[in-house]
Amino acid sequence: MYKTSKSTKDNVTTLYVEGEINTLSSEKLKAELFGIDNDLVVIDLEKITYITSAGLRIFIEYNSIISSKGHQFKLINAKPEIIDLFNITGLNNILNVEEIK
Repeated sequence: MYKTSKSTKDNVTTLYVEGEINTLSSEKLKAELFGIDNDLVVIDLEKITYITSAGLRIFIEYNSIISSKGHQFKLINAKPEIIDLFNITGLNNILNVEEIK
């Protein structure tokens, strides 16, 4: 089951995402994410179990938009298998992705 929650403090918004980011849920993620316009936007991936190419596309699009405004976007708490996905696709060179600690 896909669900999100978010918190904002000092112009930093953290979006906590849980479940799978697939074709269906990626549209929900896009609607929520593209509505955030703060200096720093963080997506916490700790409870993500799966990401499809549709989800990756959302991250790429949002990164482009937020970067053009001079803002920052990062993905945190990614599990090793999620980090592998970013590494295999080369997106680790485009997106700021941090492994779970």
